[in-house]
Amino acid sequence: MGEGPGIIISEDEVIIALLMERQLLRLGCRVLAKVRSGEAVLAALEKERPDLLILDIRLGGALSGIEVARKVRELSPVPIAFMTAYGSDEVRNEALSLGPIAFLEKPISEDDLAELVARVGDQAARPPGRAEGRRSPEPR
Repeated sequence: MGEGPGIIISEDEVIIALLMERQLLRLGCRVLAKVRSGEAVLAALEKERPDLLILDIRLGGALSGIEVARKVRELSPVPIAFMTAYGSDEVRNEALSLGPIAFLEKPISEDDLAELVARVGDQAARPPGRAEGRRSPEPR
């Protein structure tokens, strides 16, 4: 396992979650959990303190990724990156209103993940009180 950022992946498609895990491990990250539902994301956050939460917008279970992000924001400042294969303007705008570090459209490449991991490292390296204001991530 790497010594890089600890990441929770929420993705209801097992093959995609396994591929992302493999790519993140190659990038030196620690995959703390792979979960398939919004409820499982919240349970994982009770056990783990990730440096990044990658949330699929469409998850198994009763909660969408956006609903999970709202609940997470009440509990933790963990950076959130949304991913989706269904990037309508309405969904994108709703997701961006929650201040994610990124909004990624599938398929997600290893280069996309490397850029995301670099952003997490940049945030962690900022001195206290020097965090950037909320801004929309660059469109993908």
